[in-house]
This record gives sequence, C-alpha cells and structure tokens, in this order.
Amino acid sequence: MMFTPTDDTFVTAGDSDDNGANFGSEEFMELGAFSIFFDAAILIRFDISSLPTGQNITNATLDLTARPGGTEYEEFDTFEINLIGSNWFEETVTANSSVSVLSGALFVDSGPNPSINLTSFVQDWYSGGTTNYGLLIDNQGSNSFGEFASKEHPTAQAPTLTVEFEPIPEPGALGLFGLGMGLIAFGRRRR
Repeated sequence: MMFTPTDDTFVTAGDSDDNGANFGSEEFMELGAFSIFFDAAILIRFDISSLPTGQNITNATLDLTARPGGTEYEEFDTFEINLIGSNWFEETVTANSSVSVLSGALFVDSGPNPSINLTSFVQDWYSGGTTNYGLLIDNQGSNSFGEFASKEHPTAQAPTLTVEFEPIPEPGALGLFGLGMGLIAFGRRRR
C-alpha cells in the first residue's frame, strides 16, 4: 500500500527570524545546513491505520523527491531519522515548538531522490509499540542543503511511504499442515 503524508513541513534553527515561522503550507521542505547560521529539518507523518489487521510488515520505504527548480541539491553525508515522540500539527509547528524525539535513530546514506528503508519504524507503529507521531529527518553533514517536494507541490511527486505486508499464518493452520504432511509421509511408508 502506498501512503502520502497527512502532515509534512520543515523547521529551521539558527536564523532567529525563522525560528518562530511556520512552513506547513510550503510546496517544498528544506533540509540541511545552508550556512553555519541556518539548519533545517523535515517533519513528516503518515496515517497507516488503513493497513489490514493481522499482517506481517515485510518492507516499508519512504521516497522523497528533489524539488524541481529548487535550490541546487548538494550531496548529503547521512540522514538521521528519528521517531517523533509527541504530537505536532503541520499548520502550527515551528522550531520553537516542543517536539520530542525518541531514541533509536536510523542513519542512512542519502541522495537527491532518496529511498529510505523504514521497516522497523513502521513495524513499531503497526504493532502499537510506538505511537505514530511521524518522523524527524535531519542531515548529519555540514554545509549541505537541499529542498524536497512536499504534498502541497502542484507537479512534483509528493513524499510516499510504501508498505509491503503478508498475512500472519494462523497457528492452527501451521499445525494442521504439519499433521497432514506427517500423515502423507506415514501413509507412503506403509505401502
């Protein structure tokens, strides 16, 4: 199943003029350090409640698209991806908001149109082990900056979360299958 964000935005730190600004309606999301005085991070959330129950999440991938015509993409060293531990809203969140981050970050190599494996995070959300408040994506490099299309962009691909899953076999079904195979083997031996 493919999901688009319910909320996606970015927050900036370091530039005092932007610390209290909200960017929830922007067509892009900034990420990285534009200078030693400016750092931007992405907040993004997907509602996965429509996934059917009783499934084993086998793969979950976040895809981001570089903003067409945006600031020239520069090579990022590594993305740091954290689960957000408190509620936030696209229309009101700023760098001055108190958005908590949970431990257990993923560190992944990046690129201009990154495809990021989030299977363990989505498994936690799906199982109820962690409340789904979304993700905080930050860049670990210095002086690298880029812009990615948000769900508000009119022509570029919005961020997507693709989740692959398979049914969890019923315990009784496995037992019956094993019993059936045993009976078949026993029957062949008796002949």
